[in-house]
Amino acid sequence: MKINTNLKYQFIGQGAAKFLALLFFIFLARKVGEEGFGKFNFALVTCFLFGQPLALAGQDLLLSKWVSRGQTGALRTSFKLWVISGVLAALLVIGVSFFIKVHRLTLYILLGYTIIEALEMILFSYLRGLEKMKTESITLPLQKAAVLGLLFLLPVLGIKGPEVGAIAMFLPAVITTIVLTVILRSMIMQSFADAEKGVEFGRYAKESASLVAVAFLWMVYFRVDSFMLGVMKGDHEVGIYNAAYRLVEGVFILPGIVMIVYFPRLAKKVEFRKNFLRLLGALSGMGLACAILLFLLASLIIRLLYAGGFVESGTVLRLLSAALFFVFCGHLTTQSLVAMDKNKTYLLISGGGAIINIVLNYIFIPTYGAQGAAGVTVLTEALVTLVSGAIAWKTSASL
Repeated sequence: MKINTNLKYQFIGQGAAKFLALLFFIFLARKVGEEGFGKFNFALVTCFLFGQPLALAGQDLLLSKWVSRGQTGALRTSFKLWVISGVLAALLVIGVSFFIKVHRLTLYILLGYTIIEALEMILFSYLRGLEKMKTESITLPLQKAAVLGLLFLLPVLGIKGPEVGAIAMFLPAVITTIVLTVILRSMIMQSFADAEKGVEFGRYAKESASLVAVAFLWMVYFRVDSFMLGVMKGDHEVGIYNAAYRLVEGVFILPGIVMIVYFPRLAKKVEFRKNFLRLLGALSGMGLACAILLFLLASLIIRLLYAGGFVESGTVLRLLSAALFFVFCGHLTTQSLVAMDKNKTYLLISGGGAIINIVLNYIFIPTYGAQGAAGVTVLTEALVTLVSGAIAWKTSASL
């Protein structure tokens, strides 16, 4: 009953939040044009690629896993790790910014957003481990609504250009995290007092390190295409690609919600294969249906949502739609490895996918631009999903 209730909360909350976030990117693109949208997304992908894996440190899965096993005191260790990882993330992103041509103001504001968002996600992950997801389902849509509202308000106040998107994302994240901390203060204090239910920092950090590497590699084969497009082809191609990618990414919310709800159950390793097969059937069916629908409507969607400068995004969207089937299944296969404590295996698979993605993007982007990047994304996701799925199924036989 609790699983069904949490699934309902997550579909409503996460779905509304993702829809509002998608509207944000659509209206931002219309406001700043393909060049400005390209500058914003190049700064965003740079921040996400080099900052987010360190700032979050894999705690969206790690903390949820330990709390689901009764180790509620792990939250104290999690906060300590967030401080250290946040500083390291800031230093790395600032360092990278001196070696690339990027809109620095936008980048630095988004860096602040990334670090604050990591803290917010830690709090949500603690609640996920307890299978209490109502707070998250209410908070996220309100936050995204504020982001969208600021996107229209800030230009009235004289703030324009790609930085308007960064500021609109940063301010609500700060306010939301502060309010969330106040609301959950009693639970936070209790978890700090649960020393006997804690996790030793060294062990926690060691697990986190492997997940940081995985997250970085995951970002590589999901985000490095935008980064390489910016370096090799310029802001226009980044804008064209991301106009399509943001739409595809909006669909990722469906498998993400399902795994948020069911990951704690997989982590308990009870009837693992039974749960795995049920999820695989549901996610593969959803992924195939979404892929076919998006492929057929790609050009129409681009024309309806964006201005004329983004017409090239239709072909890119059609190509990316093919990745949806593998993305849906991949959410299950990769997170199943984490649930079975196979973080190193997950790391190796992600590393192989990242290397393949970088090499193929280097080959195809100079000639095919955004379309080449889209094709490479499909191929990489297919390989990672198939390999991780085979290993997860084989490993589960011994549970």
